[in-house]
Amino acid sequence: MKKITFVVFIALLSLRCSKDDASLSEESSVIIQVNPLKNLNNGLVKYPIINSKAEQVGEIEVYHDATSIYVDCQLNPSKKIKKAGLFLGDYKQIPKLKKSSTKESFNQLHEFETAISSSFFTFSQAVLNFDENGCIYIYTLFEIEDTEKQITEVAFITTQLLPGDTKKHHFLYCVK
Repeated sequence: MKKITFVVFIALLSLRCSKDDASLSEESSVIIQVNPLKNLNNGLVKYPIINSKAEQVGEIEVYHDATSIYVDCQLNPSKKIKKAGLFLGDYKQIPKLKKSSTKESFNQLHEFETAISSSFFTFSQAVLNFDENGCIYIYTLFEIEDTEKQITEVAFITTQLLPGDTKKHHFLYCVK
């Protein structure tokens, strides 16, 4: 009787384990279907987008793969991007806030006919001027439409390198 009980116990345990394995393989197939670009997380950094009143109006995510750098901009629900200027380059060439409306100041300058709530930008690493450490400065400037207040305002990324340090409108991004 003990042998039969033991055999039944082992059989039930085997069935339970095989069911657990089947559910794991189903979960694995779901993970494979996720957009691989969004889950690169190579060098993933996130910074708030701040308006001139120091209110957060959105967020950017920056990450890369072997050939490109991606900048993903997401705004709060009542905000829309009318104009986006993005600069990736040498520290000495970072646009000054007063001069930043010129196309020559940016690697990419986009003016949207219809304001949008999010935007995705791609930069080829081959044409960017990285320093010897594989790093580059990123600066952004947005013209944002507030759909609730019916106003247009300027917004930009804000970083703080050290506690108590002055907030900056650029950051260093490294791919190596």
